Amino acid sequence: MTDDEEEQRPRRQIRREEQRDLGERSSKMAADFMKMSDAVLSKLDLDEDTRDAIVQARKVKHHTARRRAERQLAGDLRRLDIDVVEKKLAELYGSEDANAKRFHEAERWRARFVAEGTSAIAAFPGGGDDKLRDLIDAAQRSKPGSSKALFRYVVERLKAAGG
Repeated sequence: MTDDEEEQRPRRQIRREEQRDLGERSSKMAADFMKMSDAVLSKLDLDEDTRDAIVQARKVKHHTARRRAERQLAGDLRRLDIDVVEKKLAELYGSEDANAKRFHEAERWRARFVAEGTSAIAAFPGGGDDKLRDLIDAAQRSKPGSSKALFRYVVERLKAAGG
């Protein structure tokens, strides 16, 4: 739609479309909150009233009543600044994506260390030290728990290196 067409539309129609958009966004957010785990929900910095409304809505188990509670929660969410809450959710999911990527990278490094041995240390972004060499040797000899210990150490080093 061009700017001329936008100006020709009545303000009432524009406001109605904005309200509809706000309703759709709050409804989607309410559905996300209903499915979200308690651990993820606790990471969000929501005010106490909103958190209580989410907890109350999540307690409802019967399907029809649950849908009604979800709609009520969506109405409560419309009173908040939805842009701020969406930004918090995006930051939260973005940090989870970064952690997942770090774990995948750590698993690749662990597999490479086990396959190539200490010769792969030169390419490792965290650099090498004696502990890493010992963990690689133990993992290559298939000592119980050594592969997991190597993985944890690689994750630590990648986190410290910013990777």
